[in-house]
Amino acid sequence: MKTQTKLLLIRLAGIVSIFFAAFHAGFYWIFNWSQTLSTMNTTDRGIMLTFNLICIILLAYSVVLTLGFTRYLIEEKIGNSWLIFFTSFYILRIISEFVFFGFSIPGSILIITMCLLPAICFTLPVFYKTKQTQLNH
Repeated sequence: MKTQTKLLLIRLAGIVSIFFAAFHAGFYWIFNWSQTLSTMNTTDRGIMLTFNLICIILLAYSVVLTLGFTRYLIEEKIGNSWLIFFTSFYILRIISEFVFFGFSIPGSILIITMCLLPAICFTLPVFYKTKQTQLNH
C-alpha cells in the first residue's frame, strides 16, 4: 500500500472521529441527560458522565494524532499501536450495538457503518506494509 494511501485513510478516520467527538459532547443535551440521568443514583450518574467525558477526550486525542501526526502513526511502532487501539475502540462500539442496544434498522446500520469506516481506515495502514523506499519520499 502506498504511503499516501495510508495517510489518507488515517486522516479520513480522524475526520470521522471529529463527528463522534462532537456527538458525544452533545449527549447531555441530545439525550436530555439532566432529566433522564436524574433517576440514577449519584454514583451511577457520575460514572456515566465521567465515562462520556473520557470518551470525548479519547476521541479528541485520536483526532489530534490522526490529523497532526499522521506520518508518525505509520512510521513508528508506537504509532501502529495507537492505530490498533483506535480500531479497538470502534470495534468495541460495534459489538456494543448488538449487546447493549439491540440491533434495529435504520439506527444500528448507521452506527455500525460510521464505526466500521474508521475501524477499517485505522487498521489497513498497520497490516499493509509500505516499502521502505516509499517512506523516504
